[in-house]
Amino acid sequence: PIETLNYDAALEANIRPIAPILEALRQEKVTIEPLASAGIQQVGNISFQLLADNLPAWTVKVGDRTWLILDKLDSKQQLQLLNRADLSDIQVLCWLGNSLDLKLLQKIKPEVAIATSGSIDERSLKQLKQPLQSLQIKVYSTNRDGAVQWTPQSQFRTTLDPIEGDQFLS
Repeated sequence: PIETLNYDAALEANIRPIAPILEALRQEKVTIEPLASAGIQQVGNISFQLLADNLPAWTVKVGDRTWLILDKLDSKQQLQLLNRADLSDIQVLCWLGNSLDLKLLQKIKPEVAIATSGSIDERSLKQLKQPLQSLQIKVYSTNRDGAVQWTPQSQFRTTLDPIEGDQFLS
């Protein structure tokens, strides 16, 4: 049974379906604790941290890999993240496939970037193609590659074979 649930309180107002779930959990006496940007949460050997209050951006550390998880950030929020967060130790970037500021991408310099949406902003990805290649960032798209699996040996695998002739960000 769930005893404690940590969540980003800033998202509660934007995601209406979460309110009934949180209320049901409260009725079952589950401790619900909003994440704070100041603290690192630990669950087993995985740690995670909200990077800034009111910005849907988290780091997740698993083993020796640090992942940056970005929800949909507009250009203003990306600039705030760029100026406020320490992004120097990111190996993997997961984002929704929406437009990313080139300066943010250059600061993060991940080894791997995973676009995780069924509706990727193809125009933005095409604009990022050259910078991604010049920074030698391996890009996966769940829309194109299916699920992306990471192994403790720091290898990534996809569940779908590439479509013949699909050279997009390959």
